[in-house]
Amino acid sequence: MEMISKIILMIGLPAAGKSTYVAKLKKIHKNSVVISRDVYGGTIQSLVPIVVEELEKGRVVIIDNTNITLEQRKLFIDVGKSMNIEIEGIYIRTNIEDCQIRELHRMYHKYNQIFMTGTLPNKEKDPHIFPPATLFSARKILVEPKEEEGFNSLITIDAPKIKWNAKKYKNKAIFFDLDGTLRKTDDLPHKYPLKPNEVKLLHDPEQMKKVIKNYQKIGYKVFGVSNQSGISKGILTEADVVATMNKTKELLGIDFEISFCPHRPAPISCYCRKPQVGMVMKYIEEYGLNPKKCIMVGDMKVDETMASRIGIKYYDVDEFWKKYNVE
Repeated sequence: MEMISKIILMIGLPAAGKSTYVAKLKKIHKNSVVISRDVYGGTIQSLVPIVVEELEKGRVVIIDNTNITLEQRKLFIDVGKSMNIEIEGIYIRTNIEDCQIRELHRMYHKYNQIFMTGTLPNKEKDPHIFPPATLFSARKILVEPKEEEGFNSLITIDAPKIKWNAKKYKNKAIFFDLDGTLRKTDDLPHKYPLKPNEVKLLHDPEQMKKVIKNYQKIGYKVFGVSNQSGISKGILTEADVVATMNKTKELLGIDFEISFCPHRPAPISCYCRKPQVGMVMKYIEEYGLNPKKCIMVGDMKVDETMASRIGIKYYDVDEFWKKYNVE
């Protein structure tokens, strides 16, 4: 059977789902070869002679990089034109918020944990593990492809929405922000406690405890998720934060896990600072939570945005406690 050369140029943000689509293409094109920097290293330019060599063998060459700029795509479009070979573009269209969820999901399933700064320990390298700045940078330079660039055909595919396997992700949880949601902080200089003796609950402790306990009785797990940028500013230490968290649980009379982000507000350097979804994703993966069954209670826009990004029902703090007549 005669082999016909072809270039298939994958285009999309990091963690858009390109590699999943490539796996389907390989089943369709039995004589295909996948070329990417993940495999060959080097620069985009250094892949060009490899592409030419495989095309001369009559292969379907699938180029699985992001290819999100005109300059990157032109390198391979020019090869196709010079060799009179068909060039097909496949653009996986998505947003960086969904990319972030996919990235954290695959990170957890490969390493059994989430690295909140997107870097592996001991300076290990993995091209599929990257910091959030990679996504922000990619969004900034992305130029959506057009057929006029030189494609013989261009397909745009909207990446499917994130789905959670109901058999694996079946549990439910209620997430609480802390400062302004569980704790009263308006009277504190920094709007968060520095020491345990500064911790006060937002409402009557027994009333709050009753509400949270009732959620536990009907199967909800309870978690706290809190931004604590005072650590990065040198205002307090991680030990101080842990001490105030423990005091919060003591006053409530409920033991539950609390995650906090110690990183600076800007520029974003982690997946954990709300409205990034890292802290919630950690619990989703560890406890098999289904976001559609979960609740987030908070007092700020970042809490609401985080919940929206991952599909969790959101309650504003005032709405939540008034619902149960807690004062």
